[in-house]
Amino acid sequence: MTKARARFTSPSRLSLFAACLFALGLCLYASFRFVSFISAAYGQNTPLAAISVPAGELPLGLTIYGRGSDTLSMRMRFFNPTGDVIGTMERSWTGWELTLDAIVVGTGHGWLVFPFRVYTDAPRSGRGMDLTRYYNQNGFPSLWDASALTGPQIRALRSIFGIVRTERWIPRFLGSLHHERLTVRNFEAGAEYSLSVLRDGSLELLKN
Repeated sequence: MTKARARFTSPSRLSLFAACLFALGLCLYASFRFVSFISAAYGQNTPLAAISVPAGELPLGLTIYGRGSDTLSMRMRFFNPTGDVIGTMERSWTGWELTLDAIVVGTGHGWLVFPFRVYTDAPRSGRGMDLTRYYNQNGFPSLWDASALTGPQIRALRSIFGIVRTERWIPRFLGSLHHERLTVRNFEAGAEYSLSVLRDGSLELLKN
């Protein structure tokens, strides 16, 4: 009489299988993410073309109060299209230079600019401060006025903004959205500067 042998899968094999499934799922999500992004931004008759900016001032103001021996004190304000302040970040940073990182989306007719993070040249600055939280209104980027947009424009903006916010945790080797970075080295203490986008999609600060 032959006895049936119970077969067991080792914990290490289960862990490897789970890791492979996770990696596959992450790759599939990354592919879907970029297809959705391209479709929303560059698809035929995209509703975002009408609200993109060829060049001009953006609803973000930056004030650097001063620079200490190894710190920067700054304030960043976010505005809606009517000029009301919708978010303020004010803090001191360890470091000498301040870098503003934005995700810039071209539609073929202009640019959509999403302020993404801010950080200094200090090693402990890490990945910087997330800026999307200051204008995230239930998944909609309130730098735009939803009441002035059409339904398709609102849905497309929500979709793009949702993808932008995943940039903080998607591994770099799976691809990255287009970033524009602006490093501030020289400034007038206490003066507020407005962020502007140029025709080539690059960024600059203009004193108010």
